[in-house]
Amino acid sequence: WQDLGRRAREVLIAATNVVFDEAMIGDGEATPQEANAKARFDAVVDTLAKGSSHDTLRQLMKAAWELAQKVTHSDGITRVDAFAATQSTIVIVRTLQEIERAITELSSRLSSTPPPERVTKLRRLHTVCVPSDPCIGSGFSFPL
Repeated sequence: WQDLGRRAREVLIAATNVVFDEAMIGDGEATPQEANAKARFDAVVDTLAKGSSHDTLRQLMKAAWELAQKVTHSDGITRVDAFAATQSTIVIVRTLQEIERAITELSSRLSSTPPPERVTKLRRLHTVCVPSDPCIGSGFSFPL
């Protein structure tokens, strides 16, 4: 089951690095390195889901990240945990797609123009392959 968590985490890292923009980091703050996907993910979520009206969305996205981490690194993980981590990953990637669309709209406010290849890369994150498994079936995918 831990491998499913690892795969979910890798998809989250890849999606985060596609959406992340250095303009999301406040003045005077160091830009997180690409390897620090959690800090980049937090910057994406905190920047593009600001305000009290988005509290629950931020909580959901951050909880999904933590679940993938837990499934990857904890003992005693069950099929239910692995299933929840993979399904949460789909929710996050779909939400990041919407955030990517928002980047274009917000780019003038963030004083950055997103390169067009980022949208293409995010769209390529359309299939997550997992091995055949009675929990998941023959795999799962999310078409874009």
